[in-house]
Amino acid sequence: MRRTAIGIAAVASLALLSGGVAYAQELDNVSELDNVSEVGTDEGQMTPGMYKTAEGQNCEWSRTVAGETEEDDVVVAQGNSSFVIIEPTDESFNTTADCEWEWLNDAPPVPTSFSSSGIMLNTESLRQMMAETIPAGKGEYTIGEEEGQIKPGTYHSVSDAGCEWTLADADGTANGSTSADNVASIVIIKDTDTTFTTSDNCAKWTEDKPA
Repeated sequence: MRRTAIGIAAVASLALLSGGVAYAQELDNVSELDNVSEVGTDEGQMTPGMYKTAEGQNCEWSRTVAGETEEDDVVVAQGNSSFVIIEPTDESFNTTADCEWEWLNDAPPVPTSFSSSGIMLNTESLRQMMAETIPAGKGEYTIGEEEGQIKPGTYHSVSDAGCEWTLADADGTANGSTSADNVASIVIIKDTDTTFTTSDNCAKWTEDKPA
């Protein structure tokens, strides 16, 4: 393996997310990030799943999938936030030298299965049907507990290339974007956040657990 984990506070756990990345395109002018960690479940690798920064600060990051050579690795998502979701299909996770990331939970599993008779619901799919959601597509949402507002919590989405999101609070913003299809993203919305903005290419966001 060509990379080792650097400066990551991760708890070893196997993620159970099936899925992948398609139609990835090379991005130009991607920032060089100091810490490069290989993704996997072996010792010294960064385990797939949900992560947050140890100090709660925003950090620049990017996720890549493997190309034919190390120089051909493709960036599938990037951002500047205090949280990220890493998929088993990722090749590496790259971040700034001063940031340490802590593993929170497995990446969310695929919620439903299908048969000739239609959708077969399992416990996870029923839970997601009852969970808070944020609609697909472009929108700007106020954070709060009142009717019509987005409740604080941890939300994930699996979107196509071009999904961009911004989460704002009184002190600034966190943001992220995807540059390939079928890429998972996560946002952790706190009660101190004020607005959440999404672009046209974002899929529906589903709550995983309360904030």
